Parts: sequence; C-alpha cells; structure tokens
Amino acid sequence: MRVFSCFFFGLGLGSALAAVYVGRISRPFLVLARLEIGIIILTLPILFLPQLTDWIWPRVDPELLVAWQGLDSLFPIGSKPSSKRPTRTCV
Repeated sequence: MRVFSCFFFGLGLGSALAAVYVGRISRPFLVLARLEIGIIILTLPILFLPQLTDWIWPRVDPELLVAWQGLDSLFPIGSKPSSKRPTRTCV
C-alpha cells in the first residue's frame, strides 16, 4: 500500500511541477530527454547492487532472515484480520 501511495504522490507532485513550469518550456522534447537521462543515471546503481552486496550475505544468519516478520511486526495496525466478528445491535 505504501508503494502505491508513494507512486501516486510522485504523480501528483510531478503534475504540480509541470503545471508551474510548462509555460516556460520552449523545447519540451529536450526537457523530456534530459529527464529520461536523469532517471537512467539515477537507476544505474541498481545494476551493480548484487556485486556491491555479495560481502553481506555470508555474514547474515539465515535463521534471522527466516524468522523476521518484516515491518508488519513493528506496525501491526491492519496487518492481521481481527478474529472477532462484528456484532449487530438492534435498536
């Protein structure tokens, strides 16, 4: 859910910035090309992530990885359905 909300937050923020700057842009395709190149440059480190993290995995205990419950254990609100059934009251 957080990824979904962050994605739409980015869309909204980009739309707001575009609305402010769209009148000032004289060459929109050049701006688009520069934005795309910037995205490529910012995502290039992901390609090297496996090589950069090879030293970590031999030091990590597999039992901890299996036993870790994720962030849901820190923020349990809404992570597990309630076992109680809602009761209806007649008035």
